[in-house]
Amino acid sequence: MIATIILGIIALGVIALFLSWIGINPLILVAPVAITGMIALTSLFKSTFGGYYSLIPWGVLALASIGWIIKIKLDPNLTKEQKQKKLFGINDFE
Repeated sequence: MIATIILGIIALGVIALFLSWIGINPLILVAPVAITGMIALTSLFKSTFGGYYSLIPWGVLALASIGWIIKIKLDPNLTKEQKQKKLFGINDFE
């Protein structure tokens, strides 16, 4: 299992380097990798602990998302437009 994780990280690195080389933002990999990782964690928790414990990774993800949104909303250094751009993933540099 550890070897699979290491191989996956290496493959993601190679894909990210290739995408940046051809001029595409490699952060587009974040969403599919996060979804796949959450499904894998759910399966791991369900097979290890059973029952409702498989919801733990999703709860952690939800709390992290809520915290990130609150952090952006309460940041006094950002204008309203900058906050909206950060929340909706709009990059000024593209």
